[in-house]
Amino acid sequence: LKSQKTEIPPRAASYTEVMDNYSGDLKKLIEQRVPSEVRDLCGESGWLVLIDGFDERRVEVESQAEELNSLFGQASGESGIRLVVTSRFLKGVDRRDALHPDVARCELQHLSIQRTVEFVRKMCEKINISDRILEDLKKSSLFRDLPRSPLLAILLARLLNENQQEIPSNMTELYAKYSELMLGRWDEKKGLHSQKEYQALDNILMMLARQMVDDERLYVSIAEAKSVFEDYLGQRNLEIDSNELFDKMIDRCEIIHVDRDSETLGFKHRSFAEFLYAKSFIPNQSLVVDSRVFSLYWRNTFFFYLGLRKDCPEELQAIFEMPTDSELEEWLKIMSVSNYLLAAYTTPYHVVADGVLNVAVTAADLYRKIVEQGSQTYFGSLPRMHLLWLLQMFIREGYSYPFLGNAMEEAALHIDDSALDDETKAYALFFLNVAYIDIGKGETFDFMLKRIKGDLPVDLQLALRHESKNLKERSKLMRRQDRRLRRVLPGRGNNLEAFMKELYEQPLNAATSKSLKPKTEGAETERGQSARARGK
Repeated sequence: LKSQKTEIPPRAASYTEVMDNYSGDLKKLIEQRVPSEVRDLCGESGWLVLIDGFDERRVEVESQAEELNSLFGQASGESGIRLVVTSRFLKGVDRRDALHPDVARCELQHLSIQRTVEFVRKMCEKINISDRILEDLKKSSLFRDLPRSPLLAILLARLLNENQQEIPSNMTELYAKYSELMLGRWDEKKGLHSQKEYQALDNILMMLARQMVDDERLYVSIAEAKSVFEDYLGQRNLEIDSNELFDKMIDRCEIIHVDRDSETLGFKHRSFAEFLYAKSFIPNQSLVVDSRVFSLYWRNTFFFYLGLRKDCPEELQAIFEMPTDSELEEWLKIMSVSNYLLAAYTTPYHVVADGVLNVAVTAADLYRKIVEQGSQTYFGSLPRMHLLWLLQMFIREGYSYPFLGNAMEEAALHIDDSALDDETKAYALFFLNVAYIDIGKGETFDFMLKRIKGDLPVDLQLALRHESKNLKERSKLMRRQDRRLRRVLPGRGNNLEAFMKELYEQPLNAATSKSLKPKTEGAETERGQSARARGK
């Protein structure tokens, strides 16, 4: 009954219970909740009263400090009571001098990403959650954007216990559940919000998100935000006071930030606005898929939209077939499509395979184009082997999910059976292969080595040599490829050192060797075939 360290027995209750059942009298709480024989056993040791949820009882802002001071006034050495009260932020006690001077005020800090991951790992011990999934969480920009609290970690752990494979899709569900929590869905169950209030606030914030995202604004004036509340509620017979609902949002909704100095209001992070923006289009499924899907500004919005839809083959096909107008858009396509596929994870799987095929060929074409024509972006300053490493890293990081494993197999078969030239096939299969190995579906590059006729480009041969160092066991074909490379490199004679320096050190825009494999006649036609395969 007693704390082993302090010899003080604890007694916990909610503030609503203390007020409704015991009229705010802590001694009455102890006398009525603790049997007399237990009180006699505890003797003169005193009591630690833990009161939770002060903010969950309707208390006017002007009365918050007064009610808290009334509670703390009962806790003293003479009464034998020590008191701890927990609450969310209270506007009425924001001033340091609002409470009794003997009261110590503490604020819980957000969990670090590492602590959150440790918490999730502990809660998911029964499903033996893999290190890969936890690493994906730590790398996820969306995960970093959420306030990190134990409650968030609990929500995330529950989602992972249901489905551990598709972190990006789970992130959409996490945002959905977290926004419900922040907008008052749980408060509704506690009697602090009505269903009408929750629904109205949800709709109003979606309207604000539409305004802010479309106008590329981070904040709106408080007056403008209040006018949205007034306009929405004024047109509906919901019997909700717009000022009261606005104040509830400010006091309890942790995704909203108010700057009193500038009299502005905004979302604590842009991703909350992006989620609500996407959610606003769900009833009519009306968000138009266009070139914005390959824009940094719009990428998260479409991710959330597809994640909320889950089954959207037409939208995904439109994304695959969307023409890219710049090299930057091609990079963004390679980095974005995997998230879109994983978000819309109930889409027919043949569409997912088409998307993986499209990206593999796009990456191969992009690499060859930068090597042969140079680059107008930063990537032209990279040496050739660095560019190849960077592209394979993006593919590896974005596509190494078990959910995409069978799609990689189907894409590899399509590439092998296509009219693409051997060089494009080789690069595309290499990109697929590194991701395939990362998910544990294979340990070799044998399929690629069997299907490509003739020697591989030297940069790929060198890449295979680097990759083979990480493989547990090299196949016969891999060992044969090592011997090929040992024959090819000495053939460069006295120029070998300069050749290797060009590959590993010289920027592409300054390089002289544009191809490491002789072009066959009709290469331009084959590159045209490659472009057609991307739209498959």
